[in-house]
Amino acid sequence: MKQKKDLLILSHLRKDARKSLVALSKETGIPASTIYDRVNAHEKDVIKKYTALLDFKKLGYHGRVYVAIRLNDFEKRKELLEFLSHQKCINSLYRINLDYHYMFEAVFESLAEAEAFVYGLEETFGIDEMNLFSVVEDIKREEFLTKPEHFGAEK
Repeated sequence: MKQKKDLLILSHLRKDARKSLVALSKETGIPASTIYDRVNAHEKDVIKKYTALLDFKKLGYHGRVYVAIRLNDFEKRKELLEFLSHQKCINSLYRINLDYHYMFEAVFESLAEAEAFVYGLEETFGIDEMNLFSVVEDIKREEFLTKPEHFGAEK
C-alpha cells in the first residue's frame, strides 16, 4: 500500500476531502481515472470515513476535555466502556496502554458540565485513577500525512 502515488492521493484527501478528482489530478499530475480507482480501492480498507473538523467553541461548546481512566475491576471496565460508547458527549474513545485503560475526548457546553460528567463517572464506576485535561486551544489537529514531504514525495 505504501506506494508514493497512493500516499500522495491520500495526503491531498486528508488536507481537503471535498476536492474534486479533476482538481486532485491537476495538483498531482495523476490521471483522474487513476485517482478514482485508487480512492475506491482505499475506501474498502484504509479510508475509514470522510468527516469535517469543527470549531466547537464557535458552536457554543466551550468545555472540551480529554480524560484518561484506569479501572482495575474488569466487569466495571466493561460496563464503563458500554456506558461511554453510548454517550452523545463522547467525540472519541480509545483503549490505551501503560497505567490507564481508556481515554476519551468529550465535548460540553461548559467546563462545569464536563467536570460534573467526569466526576459522576468516578462515583458511579469507582474509577481507580483518572486524569482530566481541558483543551484550551487546538494548535495542530489531523495533520499527519497531509503534505507530500511527510512521506518523501515531491508534489
